[in-house]
Amino acid sequence: MAGFTGFRPKHRRDWGGACHSRGEACWAHAEYPWVSAVGLLSTVPVSAALITVAVRTGNARDRKRAAA
Repeated sequence: MAGFTGFRPKHRRDWGGACHSRGEACWAHAEYPWVSAVGLLSTVPVSAALITVAVRTGNARDRKRAAA
């Protein structure tokens, strides 16, 4: 676990933001917890769209081969 401590942001005076003025680290998931929900929820429709495109492309190729 000691190796991951280097990834934590250091408190620096030249960084802006309200979280640093309060003396806290500015983590995106702490300041904007809804961002991860948007990412997770967008995965479902994008996956469904990609599967639909793949199925339709496969069906069109099968019909083309059957017609030839």
